[in-house]
Amino acid sequence: MNHHPILKSFLRAALLMSCLGATAASRPVAAQDDDIFLTPEPIQRAAPDSRRQLTIDKYNKAGENYVAGRFQAAYQAANELASAGKLDYLLRDVYYLRALSAYGGMKSTPLGPMYAVSAFKELRGVMKFTPTLTLMSAVAFMDNHEYLRAGYEFGQYIDANTTEEANRRYARLNRAFAYEREGTEESFVTAISFWDDIVRRGETSRTFDKSGIYYLRGAAHLRLAEYKEALADLDEAIRLDPKSTQSYHSRLTLYAQLGNDVAMKADLAKLFALGEKPDVPNVNSNYVRVNKAIYAGTATAHDYGDRALMLLLGGGSLVPQRDAEQSLKLDPKDILGLLATALLMRAGDEKTVQAFSDIIARAPDQVLAYSGRGAAYEALNKYDLAATDFEKAYI
Repeated sequence: MNHHPILKSFLRAALLMSCLGATAASRPVAAQDDDIFLTPEPIQRAAPDSRRQLTIDKYNKAGENYVAGRFQAAYQAANELASAGKLDYLLRDVYYLRALSAYGGMKSTPLGPMYAVSAFKELRGVMKFTPTLTLMSAVAFMDNHEYLRAGYEFGQYIDANTTEEANRRYARLNRAFAYEREGTEESFVTAISFWDDIVRRGETSRTFDKSGIYYLRGAAHLRLAEYKEALADLDEAIRLDPKSTQSYHSRLTLYAQLGNDVAMKADLAKLFALGEKPDVPNVNSNYVRVNKAIYAGTATAHDYGDRALMLLLGGGSLVPQRDAEQSLKLDPKDILGLLATALLMRAGDEKTVQAFSDIIARAPDQVLAYSGRGAAYEALNKYDLAATDFEKAYI
């Protein structure tokens, strides 16, 4: 599996119609990476009209360029027409032609996905999207690295309940991948739920093989410090594909975070044997200690608060909020859990100032509390108070 797959979809209409209202025959075209088929409404030819003949001729010429695969020329002409305004009855057609041309040229011309995304956004304002247009826009958003929007559009296509099951499988796989690529705690949780569904369905594709799906789900679990789930998935990914270097790299990181030196050395040896030159992960010893306790189920409130603080200050996973909550669940008065919770609060709020003040009252030597309260004061434009706290924190 390609770790960073490019979603390639290519669209061509068949023939331009010869009179107003006539539609061209169109054929479904498979994407290059996976078996999806896109059959949009054909481009329509505008009838002669002496009052608007220059506009009509330009539009028809753009349509001919689109059908011939000259996507950049078609897009430029349609975009000029759209920018000029006063399109009246041609507005929807011009916007539609511009979006399809931008999409068709995403991979093969300098247009790029940014133009397709912009065209689809404007097109949505003048017409209701068909499922095919929704899927096309999802691919454009994905290629433009707008992962949340791509995930949403893939979901809209799935919910449309089309009969094209190959397309629905494609959308399900790429929706999960979009949320994983977004890279936030919430999006990783969402991605895992979608990967779970895909594993239950047994779905794969040329881009997302079975080993790759287990790797991606395992990598998401790892980012959430869900080590048992991550290890199970990475083990399965390697069992399915013993040459999956990305799975070995992620498992190496996992073992490093758990302080399993013996397993680390074994995976390093396997990576070297596969031609890789991996760096040995350098993990803070206190972070390893806390991870071991959490993995073993013996962690205290202080351990969870400690890891939350380490993650807030630059750790490798995305669970400071959950760790802070778990700390206070075990002991509502744990100073590290309280400190992590305060650091996660919005800076420009008096409640945040009070949270840090309460911590300072209990632990007057806690420099992070002074630093956090200073930042809260600064966000409230109380600069003198902020300076006093920063001085206490850093001197």
